[in-house]
Amino acid sequence: MSQTLRVMDTLVHQLRDLATSLRAAEEALPDEIRGTDGTGAVTASLGRAGDVTGIDVNADWSAHLDPTALGAAQTAQIITMKRAASAADAFPNGAWPVGTV
Repeated sequence: MSQTLRVMDTLVHQLRDLATSLRAAEEALPDEIRGTDGTGAVTASLGRAGDVTGIDVNADWSAHLDPTALGAAQTAQIITMKRAASAADAFPNGAWPVGTV
């Protein structure tokens, strides 16, 4: 077998291993992810499919946030950070398979 074929064979195996790790991580994600902003005033929930399932705002939110901070950008930031953390936690040993490809 030529060097090129060996390298391609290795790459195919690494890609299969990565695909297996990604499937396992996806299956390990919880059905719902909840994230709260730094002030504790806004909590956003995201479903497994990536859909927003809820946005809860504490009654005393105005003591912690300016009204402009209640916008979609704040909610999106909460969800994005929480989802990224949950995805990272879903990998075996909590490690993203960096360097496997």
